[in-house]
Amino acid sequence: SSSSSSSDEEEEEEEDAKLAEKGSSAPAAAAAGGAEEEGNFTIFVQGAPYETTDEELKGLFEQCGAIKDFNMPKWEDSGRSKGTAIITFTTEAAYNKALEYDGYTMGSRWLGVKPFQGKPAGGRGAPGSYRGDNKEPNNTVFIGNLSWNIDEDTIYSAFAECGTITHVRFATDRDTGDFRGFGHVEFETVEGGKAAVAMAGTEIMGRPVRVDFAAPRAPRQDGGFGGRGGGRGGGRGG
Repeated sequence: SSSSSSSDEEEEEEEDAKLAEKGSSAPAAAAAGGAEEEGNFTIFVQGAPYETTDEELKGLFEQCGAIKDFNMPKWEDSGRSKGTAIITFTTEAAYNKALEYDGYTMGSRWLGVKPFQGKPAGGRGAPGSYRGDNKEPNNTVFIGNLSWNIDEDTIYSAFAECGTITHVRFATDRDTGDFRGFGHVEFETVEGGKAAVAMAGTEIMGRPVRVDFAAPRAPRQDGGFGGRGGGRGGGRGG
């Protein structure tokens, strides 16, 4: 039934939320490294070319000053960069210099460099755990830590460069219809999902978004997702 299907979907969304809250230990270590200093000297870098090596990106930012910790996530299958990095410097001067690289052209892409914000909403999960541990790539991603004022057009715009989006779905409370702060984005291809996951930690409406591959869903007899809307403008309740 539609009611049963909707209930199943809520349970799956809860599982995706738990996966995204687990995060990885490497970014947490970077944030902790910054916390040992007088201030937080950690930056978040996005937009690096996927063929970038550790040596290339680290070498670029070593021009700013001594680096205490460097972490650039890689795809397990190819070993290529996901286009993001978390870098901790030993001094405030180096940190401030690194922030000036925001908009720097590297290859055919430009870098986004911002202060690393490693405190997830609600204090749950490890600092900086914007990427969960569901490693099986697919074309649907979980998105969390969303602004309460988010709308579908904002999501379409934020992930437009990842590939064609076929569906955006926000999680709502089945009793009150209230938005629950997370949702899912479905792309036309798995490559679109991979590109979206590489954006984990990107700020959308002032909040660093959690992104992970959606948890695998068990086949259903009814074959449906249970009634929570399709295209732009749907899926958000009062």
